[in-house]
Amino acid sequence: MIILLKLFFFCFNRSLSEKVKKLHEELNDRKLAFNALSAKNALLEADITVVSQQHNDAQNEIKKIQIEKEQLINQIRREFKQEKDVKLHENIIIYSSMNFSLLGII
Repeated sequence: MIILLKLFFFCFNRSLSEKVKKLHEELNDRKLAFNALSAKNALLEADITVVSQQHNDAQNEIKKIQIEKEQLINQIRREFKQEKDVKLHENIIIYSSMNFSLLGII
């Protein structure tokens, strides 16, 4: 009877030991998978940070270009108005001198 009990405990311990070993191997596999995913996640977060900074830089550049565009538009408008005023003044002088000439003829 004692031999049977020893044999039973031996088989039980051996079976339990194999199960623990198998669970330990599965745990190690899952740790490796987790570490791989964790490393991939860290790389993706770094990529997101870089892309986010690039996006912010691009937004700032767009704002800068829009400001420059508005300044150029305003400058062109001022120059156009100035040229228009000069031409208007020149035309007034020409018409005035034509009128004086016509008056002198009559």
